[in-house]
Amino acid sequence: MDYYMLGESIIQRAREVRRQERLLDQMDSCNGEELVAILVSLNAVPDVDMNSLMDSGIGRKVRRGMNDNQQNQRLQLESLRLLTTLTNSGGNRGRLMELGFAETVLKAMDDHYTNADIQEYACEVLSNLAAERDF
Repeated sequence: MDYYMLGESIIQRAREVRRQERLLDQMDSCNGEELVAILVSLNAVPDVDMNSLMDSGIGRKVRRGMNDNQQNQRLQLESLRLLTTLTNSGGNRGRLMELGFAETVLKAMDDHYTNADIQEYACEVLSNLAAERDF
């Protein structure tokens, strides 16, 4: 076993966790464009622990961001991209449904009916939410 590589991997993961925690803390006090940047960063991170994100309150923060910035297409799209990943984890589906995401996603679809990317991601989120309901 290469302990050096294992140690480097653990250190890198710890740095990534701290980075995610900082991003999540910033979500409460940022404007729409700053929120887009945070969502893009979260979407770009490979192997994100979705359950940890949910435990840290990401669901409420994303929903609030989507509701407060309904006309911001980029924010809606990046939120839906993250939700697609979150809803791929069965344990999160019920939690997201309880937060009212079905309505939030339908509102995004209605507000941005000409944006094919938003429509596609929204359909995927809704499909994931409907699959094997776990709540």
